[in-house]
Amino acid sequence: MHIKHDEFEKKWDLIINEFNLEDKRWFNDMFELRDKWIPAYFSDTSMSGLMKTTSRSESMNSFFNTYSQSGNLLLHFMMNYDTTIQKQRNTQQELDHQTKKVENKFISPRPIEKHAAKVYKSTLFYEVQKEIYKGSWNCQYEHLATKNEWELYKVEQLNKNKIKLPTNDVKCTCEHFNCFGALCRHAFNILMKHGIKEIPEQYIENRWRKDVISRHYNFGRHVYDIGDSEINRSVNQAYYNFEACLEYLMGITIPKDIDINVPNVQSNKGCRKKSRIQSATEIAYKNSNKQTRSCSGCGERAPHNLRTCLIKLAA
Repeated sequence: MHIKHDEFEKKWDLIINEFNLEDKRWFNDMFELRDKWIPAYFSDTSMSGLMKTTSRSESMNSFFNTYSQSGNLLLHFMMNYDTTIQKQRNTQQELDHQTKKVENKFISPRPIEKHAAKVYKSTLFYEVQKEIYKGSWNCQYEHLATKNEWELYKVEQLNKNKIKLPTNDVKCTCEHFNCFGALCRHAFNILMKHGIKEIPEQYIENRWRKDVISRHYNFGRHVYDIGDSEINRSVNQAYYNFEACLEYLMGITIPKDIDINVPNVQSNKGCRKKSRIQSATEIAYKNSNKQTRSCSGCGERAPHNLRTCLIKLAA
């Protein structure tokens, strides 16, 4: 990711010459399209880590195909789409709950790592944690100059890093923040060198925060804090308009109270007996209440026989 244009072209020429690939059409075509697949050519483009666009789109297609089919009518598609979105929101709420309750494991004593665990979601936190660790132990810096209130440092891998105090603005030539939405190891190295214990607010994107979705924000029929904000009222009105469209297309009215009774389940022929699997403790307790057989050795009712009778063995 930190390789530059000229360095990539030099290494490409070395590989082509070493393996005699000058006449291979495929390698020539890929080199012509290098600005489409080599990160060094679009490192200044904000990607937020979405490098695998094909796999992401295919996963969404598979997700929607679970609830809908190509032969469905528009009405069925709208109903299935609503079910799909509700499933996705429920999954998101579960993940948000797990993220807020999880106890992250720290690999360095840096306060900035604890602050990252506080503000970032688990997915991005582990990526930022790697950058903080490598910035702490694998990077070395050298102060070059001070120009226009910017302090210029040279960090590992020949990346020049600038920092401006007291605003804590930091810039790195590797363009890691512009591409992935998180600071790089070089930036963390300089921030920790200046004793900064928290990630600057301007470098924490909202899409990676734990509190990006308010706990009062709800898309369901029963909405809380309706007058909290204009956005909530707009979303609620859009949801009610969607329900009105369903009522108009289907010609029925959705009742306010819905009573669902438990259906009578009839066991089919050959089905196993529907009983709960008992634990080992329950089985032991059940067996302890059974009347034991008489031992032919000692004549007592005990959980042993003639072969394992202690009195017979002692004789």
